[in-house]
Amino acid sequence: ASFFITLTTNPSWPDIQRHLLRNQTAYDRPDIVNRVFKIKLAGIMTNIRSGKYFGGYQRQYEIKVIEYQIRGLPHAHIAIKYDYPDDHDLFQYVSAVVPPISDSSTDKDKAIHHIICQSNIHMNDGTLCSLNRDKDYCCRKPTNTQCSKHFPKKMSSTSYFDDRGYPVYIRNHAEDLFVVPYNGDLSYDWDGHANVEICSSTTCIAYLYKYVFKGPPRTSVHTHQHGSLVDNEIDDFITGRYLSASEAHWHFCGYRMYSVYPTVKPVSTHMPGEETVIIDEETGDVTPVISQLNHYLSLIHI
Repeated sequence: ASFFITLTTNPSWPDIQRHLLRNQTAYDRPDIVNRVFKIKLAGIMTNIRSGKYFGGYQRQYEIKVIEYQIRGLPHAHIAIKYDYPDDHDLFQYVSAVVPPISDSSTDKDKAIHHIICQSNIHMNDGTLCSLNRDKDYCCRKPTNTQCSKHFPKKMSSTSYFDDRGYPVYIRNHAEDLFVVPYNGDLSYDWDGHANVEICSSTTCIAYLYKYVFKGPPRTSVHTHQHGSLVDNEIDDFITGRYLSASEAHWHFCGYRMYSVYPTVKPVSTHMPGEETVIIDEETGDVTPVISQLNHYLSLIHI
C-alpha cells in the first residue's frame, strides 16, 4: 500500500454537539455519533479515492475497516495504494512537525495548526506521554520507561526509510517529537485525529484483516447458586464477548464494517477433467457442474 490512514471520531464535532440534550455527551448518543461519523467518512473517502490529498493519482486498491474502541467511539483504518511511479516522493504528502504559523498565516493554516495541536500530539491526560511514568496507560505501563508507540521519536533533518523499511519523518524541534504523522489538507477536512503513514510492506494489510476476523472484545457474566454450576473457563473465554452500544447500533443499522476495492472473489481450482459432477442415486445419471473456474475462463476466452 502507499498509505495507511486512521480516522478517529471527534466527539466535539459541531454536527454531534448541536444534537445533544442538556448534560449529554457524545458517549450518551451512539446513534448520533455513528450517523455523523458515517457521513463524514463517506465524504472524506470520496476525496481519498480521487487522490485529492495525495497528488491526484489513480487508486489501484483500497481496504477499509471500521473498529470500535471500548469507550464507544468508532474509527476507520484505511490502506490505499495509488499508481505512483517507482521514484515518486511519498514524503511530500506526510508531515510530522507542528505546523508553523505567523501573523501572516491564512485562516486555513491556523486551523490546521489548531487541529494538529489538539488531535495529533501523543499525550496521556493532557501531558506528553514520556513525562507521565507513574500511571497505567494503554501505550506504556508504569514499570516501562518506553512508550509502546515509540514516543518521543528521534530528531531527523531528512526523511528516509530505515533498515526495516519503516518511514522516518523530518522532526527538527523538540515539539515535533510527539507529533503523530498527518496530511494537512486531510486533517483540515476531517477536523479530528487523522494519522497518515507511508507504507512500504504488506504488514498493514495483515493488520487490517486482523480487525476483520478477530471479532469484538470478549467478556462473560453469569449468575448461579453456589455449587449448582461447574465453571468452564475455556467456554467462558470463547463464547463471551463485549459489544459497546455504538458498535451494536452500527450493526443494527446494517452499516458495513469492511470494504475492499476492487472486489475480490475466491475461486476454487481444479485440474482439467476433474470438475464436480452430480450423480443420481437411483438412475446413476451423471450431470456435470460448470465450476466457477471454468465459468471465469469462459468469460476471458481462455
